[in-house]
Amino acid sequence: MAHQAELSMRDQAEALRRLVAQHGSRPLELPAAAGRDGRPALRRPQMVVVAGGKGGVGTTTVAVNMAVATAQSGRRCLLVDVDGECGDVALLTAVREKYTVADVLAQRRRLVKCLQCGPAGVKILAGAWGFERLSDYPPAAAEILIQQILEMSAELELAIFDCGNSYSPMAERFWRAADAVLAVSSVEPASILDTYSAIKRMYHRRWQTRLLSVVSMAPHKAAAEGVQERLREACHRFLGIVVTAAGTVFHDKAVAAANRSGVPVVLQSPHCQAARDIRAMAERLLSFAGSAAVGHEEEKEETEILKIRAVGSR
Repeated sequence: MAHQAELSMRDQAEALRRLVAQHGSRPLELPAAAGRDGRPALRRPQMVVVAGGKGGVGTTTVAVNMAVATAQSGRRCLLVDVDGECGDVALLTAVREKYTVADVLAQRRRLVKCLQCGPAGVKILAGAWGFERLSDYPPAAAEILIQQILEMSAELELAIFDCGNSYSPMAERFWRAADAVLAVSSVEPASILDTYSAIKRMYHRRWQTRLLSVVSMAPHKAAAEGVQERLREACHRFLGIVVTAAGTVFHDKAVAAANRSGVPVVLQSPHCQAARDIRAMAERLLSFAGSAAVGHEEEKEETEILKIRAVGSR
């Protein structure tokens, strides 16, 4: 039975490849600027990607709690689990994985039929699991999901994508379509290098996407500021990219306890340090995502990635 299920899923993925081949890299068809009756059209949902350079830096924790904090502030929010390695959004929000992102990518069901109501009213699209792997679908399938999100303008103000540490061609589609990308790093040197590497690999200077950095599990303010400065200067000097500090989530034991219980920390321990950090960051995110696209520096010669070690050490 398991073998048959895997074959069926692969057959569906192959059919989808043929279907989306005609789209290629064609830009998404965004909602029209005005309705047919001449009245202004609804503003499309802002889209934000949360991604980490490596596993274990708290990317999903940040994505889940940012979504809940946004919903608590009265905004209508969608949380989409597109982590190709380890999708844990359903686990951290205690929702059932009845339908997943794979159902939308394979066009088995429409997005609106796959959503579940999560904490604080956040709409949740669970991540793929079992034999369903996002890598089995062509990158252009991401545009099917994105287009259906754009069509929900009347119901959504913000869509947050948890990309985890997935850096596939499909993940690149989400980065490119986003209004803002939150690159999450811890204070560990390896994590900083991995985050820089992810930005170097995934982000293109010509995109109209704002790039923001988040430091998670920081032991103190000086350490967090050091990470933000290293990433900012490295991306500015070596890649010609402007990175803006979005905020810091300081180390807090309440986060691990909340994750174990399946209740976001902003709900379970609303007055703890991490919850306060995330709420403040959510407010900044809303202004960042809706602001003008980031400016870019003049193009500079590519520098070897390991030179990031020298940045901030002077």
